[in-house]
Amino acid sequence: MADRSSPRQEYVPGAGLPAIQLLRQLQDITETLAGTTQATQVFEVILSPALQALGAAAGTVLLLTEGRLQATAALGQGEVASLWQDGPLRDRTPTSDVLRSHTPLFFEHSDDLKRAYPDLERRTGGRATVANAVLPMVLDGRALGVIVLDFLQAHDFVEVERTFLRVLSAQCALALGRIEHSGRQERRVEESTRALQAFAALTEAVGTETDLSRLARRAIEVVRTALPELSVAYHELDGGRWKARELSADIPAEAAEISRAGHAASTPSFLAAVQARAPVFVEGYDAGREGVVGAESYGAAAFYPYFVKGRPTGMLVVGTRRSQQWTAADRALVGAVGRSLGLAFERTHVARQLYERSHELAARTRALEGFSVITRTLSPGSDPYVLIRQAQALVLSMLPEGYAIYYELADGRWVSRVQTGAVRDSGLQALMDAGFDFEAPQSLVIPWTSRRPLYQDEYLQGRDTPPERVAHISTIATLPVLQAGEPVGVMAFVLFAPRRWSGTDQAVMETTVRSLGLTLERAQQARRLEEERAALDAFVAFTEASATATDILALARQAVNVLRTTLADISAVYYELEGELWKARVWSDDFAPEVTAVLSAGIPVDAPSYAEVMRTRELVLVPGWEAAREGVSNSESFGAGAFYPCFVGDGPHGLLGMGIQRAQDWTVREREVFRAVGRSLTLALERAEIVRQHEAQELATLLARTQAEQAQREAERQRQAAERMAHLAHHDALTGLPNRAGLSARLAQAISDGTPLALLYLDLDGFKAVNDTLGHDAGDALLMQIADALRGELRSAAEHDPLLARIGGDEFTVMLTGVMDEAQPGAIAQRLNRALQRPFPVAGQDLFVTGSTGISLFPEDGQTPDDLLKNADLAMYQVKRELKNGWRRYRPSMTQEAQTRLLVTSGLRDALERSEFQLHYQPQIDLKSGEVMCLEALLRWFPEGGVPVPPDLFIPAAEASGLIIELGQWVLGAACAQLAAWHRSGFPRLRVAINVSPLQFARPDFAQSVERALEQAGLEASALELELTERGELSDLPAVLGQFRALQHMGVHLALDDFGAGESNLGRLLHLPFDVLKLDHHLIASLGTQPEAQMFLPALQTFASSLNLELVAEGIETEAQLEAVRALGCQRAQGYLLGRPAAVWPPEPAPR
Repeated sequence: MADRSSPRQEYVPGAGLPAIQLLRQLQDITETLAGTTQATQVFEVILSPALQALGAAAGTVLLLTEGRLQATAALGQGEVASLWQDGPLRDRTPTSDVLRSHTPLFFEHSDDLKRAYPDLERRTGGRATVANAVLPMVLDGRALGVIVLDFLQAHDFVEVERTFLRVLSAQCALALGRIEHSGRQERRVEESTRALQAFAALTEAVGTETDLSRLARRAIEVVRTALPELSVAYHELDGGRWKARELSADIPAEAAEISRAGHAASTPSFLAAVQARAPVFVEGYDAGREGVVGAESYGAAAFYPYFVKGRPTGMLVVGTRRSQQWTAADRALVGAVGRSLGLAFERTHVARQLYERSHELAARTRALEGFSVITRTLSPGSDPYVLIRQAQALVLSMLPEGYAIYYELADGRWVSRVQTGAVRDSGLQALMDAGFDFEAPQSLVIPWTSRRPLYQDEYLQGRDTPPERVAHISTIATLPVLQAGEPVGVMAFVLFAPRRWSGTDQAVMETTVRSLGLTLERAQQARRLEEERAALDAFVAFTEASATATDILALARQAVNVLRTTLADISAVYYELEGELWKARVWSDDFAPEVTAVLSAGIPVDAPSYAEVMRTRELVLVPGWEAAREGVSNSESFGAGAFYPCFVGDGPHGLLGMGIQRAQDWTVREREVFRAVGRSLTLALERAEIVRQHEAQELATLLARTQAEQAQREAERQRQAAERMAHLAHHDALTGLPNRAGLSARLAQAISDGTPLALLYLDLDGFKAVNDTLGHDAGDALLMQIADALRGELRSAAEHDPLLARIGGDEFTVMLTGVMDEAQPGAIAQRLNRALQRPFPVAGQDLFVTGSTGISLFPEDGQTPDDLLKNADLAMYQVKRELKNGWRRYRPSMTQEAQTRLLVTSGLRDALERSEFQLHYQPQIDLKSGEVMCLEALLRWFPEGGVPVPPDLFIPAAEASGLIIELGQWVLGAACAQLAAWHRSGFPRLRVAINVSPLQFARPDFAQSVERALEQAGLEASALELELTERGELSDLPAVLGQFRALQHMGVHLALDDFGAGESNLGRLLHLPFDVLKLDHHLIASLGTQPEAQMFLPALQTFASSLNLELVAEGIETEAQLEAVRALGCQRAQGYLLGRPAAVWPPEPAPR
């Protein structure tokens, strides 16, 4: 039986090696085991020495793997079958007992083993030897296997031998454990390496590829290269189904077809990966439970999801048929490839976004450029539908084949106004031409009511029209055209081929339609102003022309002339009612003779349009004139007619008619002009009727008196009336001085006599302020005192027979005869100015005025009264522009300058709209660091097709016309926008300086406009510097101080420009919160020539420092000037030496 008791201590010689040798042998074995790297080496090291040390005949090593024993190594086995065989670990066997108890068994004598295990030989088919040692190999409580030694003779296992064998089995277990651990580590390193290699392989393979299908194909190739036994597919979520886009070649065709058709989004494993937002590895994959046909052969599967903007878009699916589980190595590889593919997808998505944004921006730019070309010739009289057609053509040029149509809402129906391109279906075209009820076409109703575009990638056929009519239409976009935020129409773009509206497509359409709406709105406003102005001009023209006329036909003739003058293409006629006929009395000379014959003969009162105008007593417009229907023969050439009734009292007095041949309808401007002239004619006829009635009453009174008394009184009345009218016609009612007519008569007489003369044209400076502040009564009182003062001064010039006249509100003239040159009138002009330099008491206060005088001489400066007046007026305005309170004689160049100013002023009105203005920027250099700290924005005008206009020419014209306000606002917005762009491009500390006109600065909303420009550009207020001069409104300290404080509170820098130019006032610096003082370039230029300047500037620098003002020197053109201003303590400088103005900054380097 097996001996588990303490062994006997005596040693039997010859049975084995002595104890000392056993210990040495054990030490050698232990040292040798430390160098083994494989299990076979371990077994070789222990078996042979063990047999030799104990004299055993055979040895066997059996390893335990998954509940089975496997004979891994054997030595000394003969032909007799061994008991120690491969097979499952069975109960009641020596091997199973030692593995469970972790205790060795020793069978020393014959039959000990058989007695302990009587059926062992039967169960194994082997034969037992005489003695045996069964040794367990245990590591950390885990059974690894057994070592069995067989002896052919009885063997007593002494203690030293038993210890030897226990230590030997323990060392063997340690060596096996070490090798197993090393193997696991190597496998882990190999798995990680393989995963990293797969990640690197895919990363290198995709490179800069951005096509999703190619990226997925690369990923499949990498997985299949590393693990050929795996099946791989890439799916995309399309219409609620996961559809395979790329599959590995090993997937059967039927299964591949099913995958391409797609799996439901609710498929368990797909859904689990989406919900987890991470890879899901499924072991024991059940295709039936998943509902995936054709995947029954797979034991495990992996699902790697991909997301774009939080939404699932793709899924990498990997399956294996070889196992029900995923090894760590396979998991790592699949995860690495999935992660690498995800990074590639992210890069692709970002690249596509950048590409789409770039294309969208380019499309918007193309649309704006194209629309700019379209609107370049736009004028108030332009046909808006022509502009719409051009906009349609512009968009269609950037899209596939299709057509565009523009609808407007009229009387509750959609009416087609403009169509570009054919619809390919005559029935559909007929429907479109007929129009739709408002609620019928939802594709029009939705954008109209929502004020937002409606894009239909797949047109829902049948929603707007019968489906059979639109079967050839695939894609449609409808966009509202807005004016002042309200819809005026809907633009539709229709494509025949399928197309998904891209961001670029939408950008083109939205940019074009938005620009179209703004342009139409601007054109409508311009037309409305033009119509109102034309109507007012016509009203004024007729009123002036008929001011004193009372003859009815003369008034009618005047009305016809005004219509022909204002509306050149029309024909006009005036009728009077005679019985049952309207007979023409006055007509324009463009009527054909056969037409005037019909009109003179008379038109029946019951003719349709003639009857309607009498019934309504209002303007009647007749578009689409039909001669037969109207009963006016020979008028077939006319396309439209119009009638205005002239009622005086309750009865018809006349009828004003108008016709046009070139059009079928009237424009708004034509309607309004006709209405204004008709109204004016009616008023004139009423006035004439009143005059006739008055005259009839006077006549009846006179007839009642005696013939003699009547003649006497009538003669006296006529004489007095004539004298009164003559006096009033030639004298000013306020001052009693001759008026313009009286002056013109005297001038004409002198010119007719050939008398040399001088004409002084004096205009009061600042008189408007008196009227505006104290009222017209005070202004009249001041004018009378000034007239008296001028009369008194002219008494000293009696030899020239002076004639003082008042020809306007604050305009006086003096005619001097016998004058041969300009010296005499110049001296008199100076005396007149001195006469005005005294206080004039008005309304309880003393008023002060000055005068600016222009002089023209006859015959040198004009041959008619009008020429002399005009030229003296030009000379006077030259004085006002230059110095005021002085005089100038007329020069021919003044006429040319006036004409130039007129052309400049008229050109200014369109220059902004045509984008003819540019901003050039001149740098201001920090004199310490040399860095560009500020750029001064300088306005330049480059007329289209002309030469550049100097600023000193167009700036005064803009100020005189009031356009400087709009122009200055444009400069403010453009400069701020450009500065914001520089800040974004790497110049965050840069500042921009903008010159501000006094007129613009004096506006009460100026500070708000500055704040708005800064906010729109996204700038801090400290980035803006406003440059102001002391002229004009800025000289009125109380009026502008509030404006200064608002800008200072905002943080805007304020600079006093052109200091030292002649109007500088140091006291003003004490009252206004300036930050910067800019020294005029004339002052800088005088540094080298005038010692006084070198003495003045240091004192000015000390003064500026005490007020914490920054000094900026302008006009630096030499190194000497630069060093001088640096030595004087200026902080900044600018000038041609430091940098010329340029449209682009930083300026591009000049080519070498």
